[in-house]
Amino acid sequence: MFDAVRPGRRNPMRVVALGLAFLVAPALVALAPAGAASASGGWSGPVVVDGGGGGLTSVTCPTARLCLAVDATGHVVVHKRDMTWSAPRVVDGSQHLTSVSCASTLWCMGADAGGGAVAYTYGKWLRPAGVEPGTDLTAMSCPKANVCVVVDSSGKALTYVGGTWSAPSSIDPGNSLTSVSCPSIHSCTAADDQGNEEGRPTARTPAETEPR
Repeated sequence: MFDAVRPGRRNPMRVVALGLAFLVAPALVALAPAGAASASGGWSGPVVVDGGGGGLTSVTCPTARLCLAVDATGHVVVHKRDMTWSAPRVVDGSQHLTSVSCASTLWCMGADAGGGAVAYTYGKWLRPAGVEPGTDLTAMSCPKANVCVVVDSSGKALTYVGGTWSAPSSIDPGNSLTSVSCPSIHSCTAADDQGNEEGRPTARTPAETEPR
């Protein structure tokens, strides 16, 4: 999950993500496939995939061939297995989608600046749900299907387990959390806009978080 644009910021942030891709809204730059490396060291040239979407804000790639990117007006674009990008599709009204994370090719979750989240499950985008209404959800990480952590601009984190969101938990009072990464269902690390990091388990016990 790689954040590039925040509400109120006019200029997109360029983010290098695990050596795979970075956003230059509204274009996406990616590593070229083997045999097609560019002169710039393996990166392809920018490709406009969402020209009217107000800027791409986040991208997630559950496999080497499948990626999803979201934008500032509630759209998603999908890099498909045939190496083409889909047309933008509205999945969250006109909300500013800030982050997206895919645990697999069949399960993803996006977050928006209005405190909502929208899930993709087995080929279908569900209706957006109010997770923390009126609060800017800034970053999402989903280590497995049905297990996610989202952080917000007021130093709080929320956990999604098996269809239910927790109440907000203050983990970094007074600071805006800007990113979160959960390598497993057992642990996460979040970062804020003051240069701090905060580590937390994703939920109380493995038995409670492991999808069935």
